[in-house]
Amino acid sequence: GARLAEHPPEFIHAVRRFGKHLGIAYQMYDDLADFVGHEDSIGKTLGSDLASGKFTVPLILLREELSKLGGSGTVEYFKSIDSRQVDDLKQLMAEKGIFAQVRGYFAQEIATAERSIAPFSDLGPVTHLLGMSEFVSSQIEKFS
Repeated sequence: GARLAEHPPEFIHAVRRFGKHLGIAYQMYDDLADFVGHEDSIGKTLGSDLASGKFTVPLILLREELSKLGGSGTVEYFKSIDSRQVDDLKQLMAEKGIFAQVRGYFAQEIATAERSIAPFSDLGPVTHLLGMSEFVSSQIEKFS
């Protein structure tokens, strides 16, 4: 969009960086929603990443934490979890501070995105981009 609107190359690069980091933040929100969201308010089926064996940020962080403690942090362990064990997994994540870690990484990505376009605050599109950032940030606040 910035290129089509014939903005300067510096702004195009900044917007690309903004989009990359906002996208990463949104993916973290989506990963977190799989464990702490409610289907009726999120509007998507939750738990699908775990059920399909995808390793999302919360699972990667928990795996690292369990490995440090000498626990079962193997891929096979996570793939063997069934729907009856998900609540135990959520409890374990809460105890290990995993959700807080994900929110911290999320905040870092949002901050990086916003910093990338800060020098261009005088350009009209920046207001709209920051609005997108604020919207994504407001979504993760629902989990606090």
